[in-house]
Order: sequence, then structure tokens, then C-alpha cells
Amino acid sequence: MTTPPIPHFPDFLQGRPELCEQATALWLRLPTEKEPSEAQRLLEQLIGNSKMKSVWTEIYKKKAGSPEHYLNPACLTNHSQAAARREKAQELRKKGGEKNIEDAKFLDFEAMLMERLPKVGAPPELSEQDYAAQQFLIRAYRIGLDPTPVIFRDLQSDLDKLRNISRRLRDLARDLETMGQYVFPSYSEKIEEVADDLENDAQVMTPNLVNTPWVIVRERGDLRLRTIVGKLADCTYSLFLKIMPSTIASVTNVIQDCKPPDDQGTKVTRDTVLQMLGKDNNLKIRPTFGPAIYPMRDDPKFQRALLRSKLIRMPESTTDTLSSES
Repeated sequence: MTTPPIPHFPDFLQGRPELCEQATALWLRLPTEKEPSEAQRLLEQLIGNSKMKSVWTEIYKKKAGSPEHYLNPACLTNHSQAAARREKAQELRKKGGEKNIEDAKFLDFEAMLMERLPKVGAPPELSEQDYAAQQFLIRAYRIGLDPTPVIFRDLQSDLDKLRNISRRLRDLARDLETMGQYVFPSYSEKIEEVADDLENDAQVMTPNLVNTPWVIVRERGDLRLRTIVGKLADCTYSLFLKIMPSTIASVTNVIQDCKPPDDQGTKVTRDTVLQMLGKDNNLKIRPTFGPAIYPMRDDPKFQRALLRSKLIRMPESTTDTLSSES
């Protein structure tokens, strides 16, 4: 397939040169796609469908009375992630309660560490919001190309197979150890290493259902549609740290428009998205560094070392504690 002529960009897209640039880059790669004609139909919709106007409007909408701040700011850099955690910590303290107060302390601690990580995120020539918009276009395109449902039951079966193979390899390694005078010792060690790797892979591959809304646990309804909605929900959260149901609905309908007219199904609304995800969807900011790191927060030596090195800005509650201890 030769690359077809680049389509005309609608007015609502022409005002976003960064999006036009990304759309063009995707268009030029059409011949490399597995199904170029299907990819072309999808990309044409994501570029020119009028429903996409509301998507870019929501992503670039500014706060009322604060034109320098976005209503849905991108959150891709360590600085942005740290700021979001501090804001969430303040919110939890206002709510009160032992669990919320404890989580607020952990979030402040994570924010301090994240501020000192190497700077990553948007390329220097792009704003963070423009880069997030580009990434949203790329991911929406990829989601539309492969909306194959991921069934939890199938994942669990594959993981059980991996663990079973790991156990069988360990049994084989033990059998080889009993033949020490006939078998080179490293054979059993190598097999044990493979068994360890398989066990680790199974652990990594085990889905956390809280953070994987696209994994289908209950096989009912339109599984393809639920997969698209779930993956788009994860996409908006990973880029903007929030679920954006109106945007998810619009893009889902654009993807559905690529199907034959008699197979497009019911149009998705904002309420449909919220219903599919559940009222208490669990994609939200929470302490994520893991239990091993948090005890360090309360180690006075660790805290004083951070202060002396001026690596991080400690929250007032922590510096007050340190001052009293000193």
C-alpha cells in the first residue's frame, strides 16, 4: 500500500499545529500497519469526525477566571505528579480520619522524592498539555486498532500455566541435584534461575484490577465496547490524572463510527461511560511507592540527611518534627 494523500484537517484541528503534526506522523505510517485500510478509516475519523471537536475543547479548556491554568491539566512530569500528590494530600487532611491522614503523609513523602527524580515528560519544544494531547491521539488510535477484550479468566489461566511450569522446573532441578556425580552442578542452578524468572514474570503479569479497568472480569454485555471504554479511561487517567467521561464517550463513538452502519450499536454517552466503569471506579491518586519505602519517611537520620543535602523541600509538618527532635 502506498501512503494515501493526507486528508484535509478540519478547522477545529488546524488551530492545534501540534495535533496536526502528530496526525500527519501517524498517517505517514499507515502502510506499515497490519490492516492499512482499517487503520486509514480509523485515523480519518479521529482527524475529521466532528465529535472530536469536543474532545480537544475539553483537553484544552482553561479554568474560569484563570486563563493560565487548564481545567484538565496534563500530569506527565515528576513536578506535575508531585504537585498532584500534594493537592490530594491536602484534600485527604480536610476529609479527616486516621486512614486519610496516614495516606496524606505518604503522598507528601512521595511528592518530596518525585521532585528530585530526573526530569522526564514533554519534549522541550512542546508544552506538557500539547504533549499530552498528542499522546491521547496516539493512544486513542491504538485502542481503536486493537479493541480485543482482555478476559481475566484467560489471563489467570496463562498465569497458572507459567507457575505450573516453574514448579515442574524446580522438581527437575532437584532431580538433577541428586545426580551430582553424573551431572555438572550448574545445570540445576540454571534451571532454578529459569524457574525464578517464570515466577517473577507471573507476578508482574498478574493484573491489579483496581488499575486495569479494561480487564473484563464479568463476561457480559458488549465486551468490545467495554474494552474501549476501559482503555480510554486508563488513558485519560494516565495523562491527566482523572477520568474524563465526556471525552471517553466522544472518542468511543468515533471508533464505533468506523464499523459498518448496521453494526455500530448504541451510541455511548457520558452516563453510559460512568455506568460501565462503576460509580466507585478506583482510578485515583493513592500512595503507590509500596510498603518498603514508607518506613524510611519516619527515620530521623534519613530525614536529616535529606535536609542537609537540600535535596528536597520537606512539608512543614515534617520540618517541625525534625526541629523538635534536634
